Parts: sequence; C-alpha cells; structure tokens
Amino acid sequence: MRIDKPLWHEGLILTQQHFQQQERWAEFSLLQVASAALAEPWGTLGVEVDEEALDAGRLKLTRLKLRFPDGTPFDTAVTDALPPARDLTQGLPADLQSVVVLAALALPDANGNNCRFDEAALAQPRRSFRDFVRVTDRNGAGETEIAAERHAVRLLFDFEPCADATVCAIARLTHTSSGQFKLDHRYVPPCLTLASHPLHIERVNRVADILLSKSVALGARRGERIEQVTEYGVADVQLFWLLHCIHAAWPQLRFLASHSGQPPERLYAVLAQLTSALMTFSTGAQLTDVPSYDHARADEIFTRLETKIRELLDAIIPSRVVSIALTHKSATTWIGHFLDERIATHAADWYLSVSSSLPPFELVEQFARLCKIGAPDDVEHIVNSALAGIPIKPVQRVPSAIPVRLDNHYFALDADDPAHARMLAAHACQIYLPASIPDAALQLHAVLRS
Repeated sequence: MRIDKPLWHEGLILTQQHFQQQERWAEFSLLQVASAALAEPWGTLGVEVDEEALDAGRLKLTRLKLRFPDGTPFDTAVTDALPPARDLTQGLPADLQSVVVLAALALPDANGNNCRFDEAALAQPRRSFRDFVRVTDRNGAGETEIAAERHAVRLLFDFEPCADATVCAIARLTHTSSGQFKLDHRYVPPCLTLASHPLHIERVNRVADILLSKSVALGARRGERIEQVTEYGVADVQLFWLLHCIHAAWPQLRFLASHSGQPPERLYAVLAQLTSALMTFSTGAQLTDVPSYDHARADEIFTRLETKIRELLDAIIPSRVVSIALTHKSATTWIGHFLDERIATHAADWYLSVSSSLPPFELVEQFARLCKIGAPDDVEHIVNSALAGIPIKPVQRVPSAIPVRLDNHYFALDADDPAHARMLAAHACQIYLPASIPDAALQLHAVLRS
C-alpha cells in the first residue's frame, strides 16, 4: 500500500489524511531501521494466560506484549486492550490434543474503513476500534475526554483461517486426560528478545555451564613451562584448538545471559558458530548438519544445536552424566537398559526427574511415595504390594552437568540400598508409576563420581 508523505507548508489546510499519512511514514521509517538491525524484528515480549480461567474452559489473557510481523507494536500494559476471551468448550474438534494460540491483527484496508466506531457486528474484522477515555493535561490540572485508537487484536487457533491478518503465535494448549486444556509451559513462541521466555535464558546458562566445566576438565591436561604460562607441545594441538573454541564462545554466552534484551538470532549465531567449530574434531559430522535459523521455530533449532554441541563435546571429552533412555512399556511402566559400561564399573549418583500436570506440592509428596524403581524382576514382584523399590527422596539441587528443566522435579536414588545393587547387576531398570499421577514424563540420569 503506497505511502504519500505530506508536504508541510504555510497556509496548509489540515485534514485527518495528513496526519494518517505522516503516521504511516513514521511507521515505515521505523520498520526500515528495525529490519536493518535484525533479521526478524518481531515476536512476543510477554504473554500471561489466566490458568484459572483455563480450568473453567475459557482462554483469557492477563497480559500481552509483542511486535507483529508487520511492525505493529502491541502492549496491554501501556496502550492496548486485552483481546476478547475464547470459549474452549465450543468450536474445537473433539479429538484435538494440542492447539497453538495466535494473536491476530487485521491487515490495513487500502480503501479505508479500518476502524470500528461502535459495537455493531461486522462481516470482516477491523484493524482498530474507538475507545473513549479521559486524560489529564500533563502541564496543568484539567481533564478531558478523547477518542483513543486501540488495536483490535483477537485470539485465533492455528487451524482457523488467518489470511486477512498479521499473526504471531503466543501460546500452546494441550488436552489433559481429565478433558481440560492446560498451558504448555514448554512451548516457546517466536520471541523478540531472549528475556521473552525463561527457557531461552535457561538454555544460555546451561550451555555456558557446560562449556565452563569442559574448560576446567581440559585445563587440567595442560602443562606449565614457567609459572602462569601454559605450555603446548605438538601432541597438544587438538587440546589447544578445542580450548580455543570453548573459550571463544563462553564470554558471548555470558553476555547474552546478562543482557537478555538481545534477540534470539544472536544466540543462534553463537551456538551455530560453536557447533561448526567443534565439528573440526569429528569425522562423522558435516557442516550441513547445522540447522538454518527459523524464527518461528527458534527453540526447536536451539535444541538441535545444543544436542549437537553436547554430542560433540562428549565424544571428545566423555561426560560424567549418563542419561538412560526410558521406553514407555505401558501406561504405568517404563523400561530402561544400561548400555554405557561406565555405569557398572564406576560409582555413580542416580537422579530421577519427573514432570506432571499435578500441582508441584502434590507431585513431590505423591511421587516419592508411589513411584517404584528397581531391577525389572524386583519391580514386577512388588508392583502390586505395599513394598517399595529403591528409596528415593526429593532434592533441591542436582549436579550442574544434568540438563535442568524448570518444570521438572528431581529425586535422588539411595545407592546404598540392596535393591540398587540388583538393578546395576541386571543392567536394566523398571519404573512403575500409577495413573493417579497424570501426564507424567520421566528421565533417569547417572552422574559418575570420577
């Protein structure tokens, strides 16, 4: 849609079109600057969902701050109104397991009529609506009523048509076994800054901690020719360049952690550069394994990069953490096999993590009492009895090498219990968890002591 920048001169008779075109020119100029500074200058800045309303079958926001792909800023705390709530009991497919929620703003119509001036129902959504408010004279004490323009943002679901709007994903809802919808806290929508979602900051700190621990492990291999001066021989060339890769990335990650207003694409640049540099030490990795940046799926891309970084580092410097792959055998049973020989030959501390739709206090109390873990034969015998498996207890802190999740709770296994020794001898484990703990997801980690 063409923009006609007004020519301001003496004797000009002002109309609303002059101010509208001037405003459009200012928006256009800002968008050009933003696009030059960032590859993707849009995304969420803050999303808060009323989870009590979700329990009642209504999707209702309490805060929304974002920048739409067309450059339009939206902030309910400063200038805009919350979008109308949606009824989750109507209009959704019965077999729907999850749905992405979109914030939608109608695209401007070149023929005008972009504002709704009353509450009359319209065939097509308008981009804005009129709202009368009373404002104070900032340089005096007077107050008057003015007509304010509010963006008419509405909530859509990802299966609904949105070709006539600029949209931004803001949340994902999942269907629970009880028939209600709950907010998926693991979903990360497109973000304008790293601070827009806690999982971005969590990932930055986690990768930085991994690099720091690897640096310490590698540093112990260095020699000193004179005090405070590191000596590298010909055989240490690989060690030198590996340390160089780690030390080059760590300060950048710490900067992003302390300056969370940076955009996610800058985290991608750091992780992608580190991944490609570590591939120097691998014969099985290719540069084409580095995924391209996708702003709409940034968290998925970051997960792939972090996984690749961990794999490359563990191949060069074996990790102290052995994650046991758990297979869901039935609705209440998980099976895991110990394929890493270090588990049987080295002393280790064991940690079991769980996430569930139960409230945190109830989950911690019930999980330690109801979960039964041990060798497969042991668990088969005790599952229908009052006997316990390996004793577990909740812990507040776990070793930094374990990838911590914000919504997971962690439990330590008693390594001195005889049932623990039988589990190690079987090179396998079985976990029983009753269905009274809904939507459970389990992870088992062994942390080698040396």
